[in-house]
Amino acid sequence: MSRKLLGVVAFAAVLVLASHAWAPPPRPRPAPPPPRPTPKPAPPVRPPVTPPRPNPGKTGSGFPTSGAKPAFNKAFEAARAKSAADAAALLRSQSVVFITNAERAALLNMIALQMLRQQKQAATLAELRRLRLDWAAVGPGAGLDPIIAMELEAAESAAERLLLAEVLRLIRDSQFIDANAKLSLLDSPRYLPAAVVHALPELRAEVTRIVPFVKMQIALKDENVSFVDAWRPITTLAPAKIPPAVAVGNRWSALEVARLMLVIPPPGTTDPYTVDDIESLLKIVKTSISAELAGKLRVELSASLYLRGRTEDATKLLEGEVDPVHAAAVLADLTAVVLGRGELTVPQIAKLVPAEQTSPPPQAVAILPPDQLAKWKPPARKPGETTIDAAIADIRKQLKSAVETEVSASATKVNTAADRIRSALATEAGPQKAFLEKVEAMLGRPFASPVERQLALVAGTRGRTVAEAVGALSTEAHRPAATAKLALVVPAFTNPAEFALKVELSGRAPGAFAPHPDASFKLTGVRARARIRDAFSAILDVHAARLNAGQEIPPLERAALEADVAKRLGLSGPDALTPSEYVQGLLDVCRDWADDHARLVSTWRELDEAIKDARIKLMGVNNPELQRMLTVAEVRRTGLGLERQKREKGISAGCQLLGAYGKAGMPAAEWLQAQSLEPVKPWRAVAVLNLARITEE
Repeated sequence: MSRKLLGVVAFAAVLVLASHAWAPPPRPRPAPPPPRPTPKPAPPVRPPVTPPRPNPGKTGSGFPTSGAKPAFNKAFEAARAKSAADAAALLRSQSVVFITNAERAALLNMIALQMLRQQKQAATLAELRRLRLDWAAVGPGAGLDPIIAMELEAAESAAERLLLAEVLRLIRDSQFIDANAKLSLLDSPRYLPAAVVHALPELRAEVTRIVPFVKMQIALKDENVSFVDAWRPITTLAPAKIPPAVAVGNRWSALEVARLMLVIPPPGTTDPYTVDDIESLLKIVKTSISAELAGKLRVELSASLYLRGRTEDATKLLEGEVDPVHAAAVLADLTAVVLGRGELTVPQIAKLVPAEQTSPPPQAVAILPPDQLAKWKPPARKPGETTIDAAIADIRKQLKSAVETEVSASATKVNTAADRIRSALATEAGPQKAFLEKVEAMLGRPFASPVERQLALVAGTRGRTVAEAVGALSTEAHRPAATAKLALVVPAFTNPAEFALKVELSGRAPGAFAPHPDASFKLTGVRARARIRDAFSAILDVHAARLNAGQEIPPLERAALEADVAKRLGLSGPDALTPSEYVQGLLDVCRDWADDHARLVSTWRELDEAIKDARIKLMGVNNPELQRMLTVAEVRRTGLGLERQKREKGISAGCQLLGAYGKAGMPAAEWLQAQSLEPVKPWRAVAVLNLARITEE
């Protein structure tokens, strides 16, 4: 009898008498990575033959050449022909020494007018925010058209509210993935009520948490999805964040590896798995799923090794614990495969020997006579599900159920957080409803857009009457597009009669201001976040200016601050602000001033470099124009330095006041934490101290 025949007989004997004394060896250690090659020094880079072309309006860090402004004007008009956003981006790139504040303000007025009224496509929230920051960089007193200023505020506020409304609608419709994407665009809203802002972090957290499970739920609907694709959505979560019922789905991965181990590699290729690898996997299957499944897979894996010619490894693998009934069925199927007759009852063996296979296995060649070998053909087979497929299907079913349970529970939390925001929005809208209805009545029509509605509300929260709000809404219809007369003759609204008179003198149609019984109606008890921020900013500005002037004044106390804010806003009794609104107002101003400070520092440095460069150019040279520009730049640099110092003192006072609210100041903790990690911030020490006051137990 040949050696191959002896191998077949030995394998069959071991399969029938499989023992239960199995102890898997430890998993082999991975081979160490090859040593990394020593990097070679890169050859020196040769300087370019042709110097780069300068930016329009800039000559190094110094003052521009005389021909720079016409070139910029041409580029600006070309950019504005494309869109207001392109023009704003070009203006943003220009040096502070190239364009004066007055020139920059005039160009920004033009850009804002185009973005708000003349552009066919509505500006995005990001574009409006960038434009607001451009105005902040110019500084106070730059000459922003007061009507456009209100429209900018209204447009950004409306954009925030529309985005939030879309988020709430998507949550209501259980479209959590899209809601999460929209929420990311609503980072740090500036005009939403304080109650909404304080509720948003919870909503973000709940939506962020549910999204991976929703993605997994969608993936599991595909019956052919792989483990990798089904599990990928939650790979970003920490293990502690994955519910135990979902975590057990990770057992699927072991079965996918077992499926790969069962595949017989093509002839001539290296078999990638050792017996030790298989033993390690079977141990995982036994401990994480069941000993019964591990026993069945051991027999099938042994049969796979046998059919690929690894008889000794197949015999060794059977030394472990097996399922004897399944082992008998596998043995019968292997006998049928070798003999080329009979019927296969184990689906996995049928899969190892496809029905279209024409060549007999090596084991058949070893024992069958030539006449029987010539008649060999794959045995018939019973339909059925393989052991691996059945186990994976069971785990998929459990995982699908666990994920659906998790999504359902998380959806309840998301909707609860969303309802808090809806409630806060409804509370804010109540007092505003009467004012807006009266404006619509005086207009004789509903608001044409959310932005128009928000513009009327901006006017109302600024203490304007119904008539004055109507005047703001009719700006474009009654003011010549080529002029800005209203901006010149109406620097601030006072009363309906005076407003109407000045509008008429500026060239507007007086018919828009026909008498109306509610023309003088005003909002009372205004709690708009923008107005609260304005009040805090005015108080801190006065305090910081006195400190900057060297006056010996006591620190600004919480009680005095709240009393001053309430007086400025005309709020008392039931209309008084809550501690959370005071904290949000302070936080808003501190954030704005910190941004201002960063811009002031950057602008001061740019001017300083330009001044140094100009002084070098003036050495021994008589250039009156350059000398004039240098004088203007030096004055501006001095002003920037004083403004920067005032911001530093104001932010320090704001940090101190935030700490005075203790636990109620928790909404400011994240910002204070960020400031405490910035060693270059002059107010860092104050931020650290008051963060501790807020977070201490």
